[in-house]
Order: sequence, then C-alpha cells, then structure tokens
Amino acid sequence: RDKRFSIRLKLLLIFGALLAVATFSLGFLALYMAKKAVTEKVEVHLKDKANDVAEIIGGRIAAFFQFIEGIARNPLLRDSNASWLEKARYLEREVSFNSDIIELSIVDSSGIVHFANGNTLNVSDREYFITAKNGGDFLSEPYISRADKKLIVTLSVPVKDENNRIISVLTADLPGIWISGNIKDVVVGQTGYCYIVAKDGLTTAHKDSDIVEKQTNMLENGKKDSRFASLSAFLQTAIDSSSDGMGYYVYNGNSYIASYAKIAKSGRTVVIQAPVNEFLGTVQTLRTSMYAIGAVVLLVALVVVYIVAHGIVKPIKNTVDALRGIAMGDGDLTVRLPIRGNDEVTDLSLYFNETISKIGSAIKAV
Repeated sequence: RDKRFSIRLKLLLIFGALLAVATFSLGFLALYMAKKAVTEKVEVHLKDKANDVAEIIGGRIAAFFQFIEGIARNPLLRDSNASWLEKARYLEREVSFNSDIIELSIVDSSGIVHFANGNTLNVSDREYFITAKNGGDFLSEPYISRADKKLIVTLSVPVKDENNRIISVLTADLPGIWISGNIKDVVVGQTGYCYIVAKDGLTTAHKDSDIVEKQTNMLENGKKDSRFASLSAFLQTAIDSSSDGMGYYVYNGNSYIASYAKIAKSGRTVVIQAPVNEFLGTVQTLRTSMYAIGAVVLLVALVVVYIVAHGIVKPIKNTVDALRGIAMGDGDLTVRLPIRGNDEVTDLSLYFNETISKIGSAIKAV
C-alpha cells in the first residue's frame, strides 16, 4: 500500500495552515493600519511644526526690518546736507540698542560704505546694496565680510529724503548664524531638528553652526556625491514648491521623514526632519509583540486540534483494530466497541456492534 497519511496529521496540517494564515493576515492588517495611522499623525504634526517655525522666523525677520526702517527714517540720515561721518557716528551709537547687530552702516548712492573711523569700502556689487538702492528691502544669505572676513548676514533698506527720493542705503550686519540661533531649540522626536535653505540650496540656518559657517550646499553636494542624491532631490522639490509639503529621503544610510514650509517674502524654505524609525518604533514593538502572540496562539491551537483529532481518530482506530482481528485473527465475533458520546463516531461504533452481532447470529444459525 501507499504510505499512509493519517487523518490526525491531515487535521493538524489543514487547521494549522488555516490558523497561521488567519493569525498572520490579521496581524499584518493590524500593523498596516497602525503604521498608516502613526504616519498620518506624524505628517500632520511635522507640517504644522514647519509652518509654525516659518511664521515665527518670518515674523522675527519682519520685526528686524521694522527696527532698521525706523532708524532709516531718522532726520539725520535723511538730511542730504549732513556729512557721511556724522551719519556713521550716529549709527555707531545706535548699535548699542540691539545686541544682535554687529554694525550699522550707511552706503552712499555709489555703493561706498562710510565708517565712523573715516574708512570706506566699496560694496556696489553686493546684491543687498543693489536691491535697496532700487527701493527694496533685502536679507542676504550668510557670506564672508570684506571688512573683517567674518561670516555675516546683512539686512538693507533704502534711506529716502523728504521728497521720497532714495539718497542712500542703510545696512545692518548680523552674525552669520543669527537665524540658526532662532531655530536651534526646535526639536522633533528624539533627534529630529530644523534647518533652513536658500533658493540655491545653501544652508542658511542649522543647529550645527559649522554647516552654516562652511556654507554647505546640499544641492551641489548631491551633484558631486551619490550619497547625498536622495537628500538633494528632496530639497530640490521643497525649494521648487510654492506651498508646504512632506517627503522622505535617505541620508547616511538612514531613512528620514521631513516637512517643509516657506518663509514669507524671503524665498527661504524651512525643513524639519527626523529619522523614520523614531516615530515608528512603537509600530516595530507592536509587530514583534503580535508575531510572538500569533506564534503562541498557533501553538495552543495546534495542541487543541491535536487533542480533538485524537478524540476523533481513536474510535476509528478501535474499529480498525477490531476488524483486523476478525479478518486476520481467529474470527472472534464477540468483540464489541465501547459506546461513548452522541455523534457520528458513536453511530459508527453502534452499527459496528450490531453488524458483528448479526453476523455472529447468522453463523450460529448456519
């Protein structure tokens, strides 16, 4: 005969497979829904955080411009007859009223800066001078000063006379990491942080001041080094976008989730990022727990199936043993099966006993 495949083993395999599929399918579905819920919540949180930071930074920049514009309206600076030295010395005194300002300078219409010590410096090619001379306000990206070779940012506003004509430009130099100081306390998750990039990809603010001082540009780094390609692609999307948004990228082998928002009227983009696993750590723990619970449930279920299968198979085995004894033994027709329960197996035992009894009676009659 072919090798037997017992009913008990069949029941174990069939019910075990069904239980395994059901348990792990439900576990997978539960994990998927949990991950989706957590991710959606994190995305909303990060987007709100990015917008809040963008509004705060935008407000602080606007307040600083208001402060500078207030100084630009001073009658001395608007007086065409006042000497440049007088204006420069007045601005030197004004610096003491704001600890963030390194220097206030007056620039004539030719682009020459006049200092309180009588020195001058040509900045006619600087964008902050050109923009203010044409009537606009300007906040530069961090750059190296020609005067002292330090990293600074410059705010500039036009100075107008009583006839509303632009006669000069007022500039305020601040430390190059001034904006960084406004975002260094922004923390998301355990290690997530905020940084700001300019239109060209230059990092203008970061919790790590070295990145700003080295004038790091991740867009350029992405073109030169494939390790930064994913981050560079994300930043390009964020810079090109006209609204807030979300994205994912890989950096140094880790996956990050990040949100971005625009700082009003500045062209800069706030980015808030954090490692994905910091937010999905709970889901990972849940996955491990559910797999462990699923394995225990499957094991218990298999034990129960084995016990049930044993209860079903045992009466059948008894019947088989009895028939084997009749067929291959001495033909004892007095053998009887125990009657237990009230199911199909019970009926099998009952009718087996009746059949053997009738066969015995027929043989006796013969």
